[in-house]
Amino acid sequence: QNLYKRFIFKKDIFSKNRIYLKKVKINHNLKKIIFKLGFKKKYLLQKVISNNLNSKTYKISADKKSYLIKIEKKNLNILDVLYILKNEKFSKKIITPINLKEGKNYLLYKKSLITLYPYIEGKLYSGTKLELDSSINEIIRLFSKLSKINSYKNLNKFNYFSKEEEKLIIILNKKRKMFNVQFSNKKFEFHKFIPLIIFEWKRLKKRKNIYFGKKQLSFWDIHPHNLITKENRIKGVIDLTGIKYMPIGYTLSYGLIKLLRQYFIKEKIKKNYHLFARSYIKKINFQLGTK
Repeated sequence: QNLYKRFIFKKDIFSKNRIYLKKVKINHNLKKIIFKLGFKKKYLLQKVISNNLNSKTYKISADKKSYLIKIEKKNLNILDVLYILKNEKFSKKIITPINLKEGKNYLLYKKSLITLYPYIEGKLYSGTKLELDSSINEIIRLFSKLSKINSYKNLNKFNYFSKEEEKLIIILNKKRKMFNVQFSNKKFEFHKFIPLIIFEWKRLKKRKNIYFGKKQLSFWDIHPHNLITKENRIKGVIDLTGIKYMPIGYTLSYGLIKLLRQYFIKEKIKKNYHLFARSYIKKINFQLGTK
């Protein structure tokens, strides 16, 4: 049975809207990175608890100000995106890296890529109606801005069902126990869903009409944990390194279902899902001039 027919609107890892922090032991590499970022006096460092396997994020506080340090593997595609984020003007709610030494908005240390961001006080998107509407409006503004940037058509081209992702599916199948520990909790056992994920992967791979919408620079990583809210309003869209040149229909539908899912759970909506989805799709299409 297809994934979209089952389990869609149960709570998942994105249903928690609190940002969890924990104390961290500062090793030699972390100390070097913090020093290179310009923090030389007293500071408080806390690790942001996350399910992201590709990066580590820390909150650092000094002189009554707080920042986020993101550490990930060096990646040429991300460097290209960082160049865009540095040279284009986005709205204040789009959280971009702070410029460091020599005018760069990143730091290279050994094999790691480090970026520094302002820390936005608030919670993660939880799915209230006001949060949903506010998030949709900000996403529309972001995609409208990205549609006007035409100089990067070769940037990190969208390539779903690639050989690399095929390898990930194989690893997912082989290392079920490891992924189960990472993503399970008392009410949810991830390993039970792995056969369904693999089935859905194979089903979609056979289809050729899953890419919809015009191609443009798009933020493909829209989900509740990349949206910071306060008093039911969007305060910041984060992790903008997830930008690719791709069909916007694909990425917007991916993001919309994740936002609507939490909305349905939060507001205890149990029917007429498609009507809610259509109304937002209509709004997005109208605002962006797409079909």
